Amino acid sequence: MTSLIRRVLCRIGHHRQLDIIQTFRAAQHVGCPDCRRRYAIHHGLRTFVPWDSDFADLYEGMGYDTAHATNRWFDYLDTREHRP
Repeated sequence: MTSLIRRVLCRIGHHRQLDIIQTFRAAQHVGCPDCRRRYAIHHGLRTFVPWDSDFADLYEGMGYDTAHATNRWFDYLDTREHRP
């Protein structure tokens, strides 16, 4: 599947796969490797919303290092794109 088709599918909300960036108790910070957008999932409430600075502040206030996890995921994506 070409990257253009993947980006279009992401635009309409159909992400081919989601990587788990970080797991919290009943929630997860996930990201789509095709469009590089990040989302918050809460399993108890069954919600899937875009990740923003409010989520980062909330979980950093609870002692999670969300910035490091996000940077590690972006580094992983960059190395994966350069593989032959």
